[in-house]
Amino acid sequence: MAYTDIYGLIDTFVNGIYTNAPAWAREEATYKFLKVFDNEWKPIMSDIMPRSAAPSANGEVVSVDSMFYTLFTTDPQIMSPMADRRERTKPFAGNINRQGYQARMTRQGGPTMDPNQFKNEFKSGILDKINAPIVDIAMKSIERRIEYTDLQYVFGNTTLIEEHSPGVETSRKKTFDAGITDATSAKYLSGAAWDNYGSDPMHDINKICLYGREMMGKDIKQGFIGPNTAFALENNTKILSQIQYHTDATNTVIANTLKGVTLKTVMGQSYKDSTTNAGKIGYPGLGNATPDNWTTRAKVDFMKHTTGGTSYEWALFVPGGSIGATFTAKTYPGQTDPNVPYFHTWKDPELEYVYSSLSLGFCPYVADFADVIIVEAIAEAKV
Repeated sequence: MAYTDIYGLIDTFVNGIYTNAPAWAREEATYKFLKVFDNEWKPIMSDIMPRSAAPSANGEVVSVDSMFYTLFTTDPQIMSPMADRRERTKPFAGNINRQGYQARMTRQGGPTMDPNQFKNEFKSGILDKINAPIVDIAMKSIERRIEYTDLQYVFGNTTLIEEHSPGVETSRKKTFDAGITDATSAKYLSGAAWDNYGSDPMHDINKICLYGREMMGKDIKQGFIGPNTAFALENNTKILSQIQYHTDATNTVIANTLKGVTLKTVMGQSYKDSTTNAGKIGYPGLGNATPDNWTTRAKVDFMKHTTGGTSYEWALFVPGGSIGATFTAKTYPGQTDPNVPYFHTWKDPELEYVYSSLSLGFCPYVADFADVIIVEAIAEAKV
């Protein structure tokens, strides 16, 4: 459905102005309308943690009020014995267990309508269409919350992990720190961050792949890095001739490959707030409508962390394909598709205003944390 196709939907559904269309048609159009906006802004993490309805044990759609479970088993890596036909087979070690997860609800306010405003004037739809950007911003805020949560989950934010999946096994995740110079540290990579033009990213990627193959038994295929890290790679004296570039149909560079690992530069993963609490989970609150400039920055970037008062970018390395999912759950009994935010309206009986909100229940899920390798302090966040 093209953007121009939804003008009538904005007039009819977002503002609560109903035509003579039957109820089922209004519901279907509302659903498609929200799905269009939902597809407008796709987080980079959807490449490796695609949105999917949470698994159900009884066939019902999972809600944010209940736990759901995923099964897992550990490969005992046995070797079959030599045998004679007269011998009985022997049992081997093995187990099937489950881990509990719970989706949490994120909710954002939508348009508010005064049904008495301009009630005697002919409505061509122009006044109603002002709500389109409001819905668009609300949908983006939900997608932004998903992106932030997924990234913090794989980074190892203990608060988020306990909130969504208490007791989940994360010890198989490997974390390096590019800035550590102590070769005896478990986080030691090579002793130089990638924004040091004399560093050796090819050595580091080889080491990342070595550890990946050892624990996950797979090759690292994808890396997600920030713009400061990408800039440093382009100027590194040891790899200028080693990078292979990927372009789209317009010949625009979309990624580059180094030592067989496709590196994607992550941009636009941020929210805005000017308060001292901006870095806490639960913000940005009202956001900040003031345009950024080079002296006043209200942006909080997702793939950054602070050590000793200095802001650094961190990077994520994973094998090919998805590493898990972003499980979704319904937030209201009437929601049938948990993958699409639920649009709820209610009327103030005194003022007669019609209020609205959009909500989505979701939970980050990593099938095996061995598929996650984090590199902290890979480059200083200078811009």
